[in-house]
Amino acid sequence: MKYKENKLLLDLKHFSKKFIKYFLITALCIHQLIFLFIMFLAFSLNIVNPKFTSLMLYRSVTDHQRNKKSVYIPLKHISKRVQSFVVGIEDYKFYEHEGIDPEAIVKAYNTNKRLGYRYSGGSTITQQLVRSLLLTPEKSYIRKYFEILIALEFELFLSKDRILELYINNIEFGKGVYGIGRASIYYYHKSYYNLSMDEINRLIAIIPNPRKYNPFNFYNNKKLLTRYIILTEWSS
Repeated sequence: MKYKENKLLLDLKHFSKKFIKYFLITALCIHQLIFLFIMFLAFSLNIVNPKFTSLMLYRSVTDHQRNKKSVYIPLKHISKRVQSFVVGIEDYKFYEHEGIDPEAIVKAYNTNKRLGYRYSGGSTITQQLVRSLLLTPEKSYIRKYFEILIALEFELFLSKDRILELYINNIEFGKGVYGIGRASIYYYHKSYYNLSMDEINRLIAIIPNPRKYNPFNFYNNKKLLTRYIILTEWSS
């Protein structure tokens, strides 16, 4: 009987080792396929402006909303001043990090813990872009894992300027409103090129919560109001 028990234990040990080995090999293969797919996608994004994103699809399915046609604004037509405002208020280390900012993540965690609610996410511009283009806003550790993984890869195959250009043209500015070009027409009924600095500041201010707030009603939200005040000070 003892012999049989020992043999059973050995068999279980052998099976668990084989299972772990198989699992690790499978996981490695999946990651390699994901890496190759994202590499191909990133190379494509160097020359192609996406007309549809995962966020658009997600909103269409979950909220049954109709997405308004995007109006693409090349980065060369967005003033350096506006670019610096977006980077400064969203991710001031954008040109220094490699896709993620561990310090910002830790800082956001401590801030949220102190406040007792989710005030900051610590995501970089690259991570936010990944979330808009390829993932969903649903919060989970798995999504965060792939968000970080893809952000690191985006930084390998896309220039900082291209990432910023894609970001400004694909992030959400309201229900069915994506990109600053469409937001300009939707909220102000005029082209981005005709916006005043104050109107641009208002659009940048609402980026963290564009589904609940717009450029005209964010004053009751302390975070968005603070952003707007900072942007206004930078403009003066």
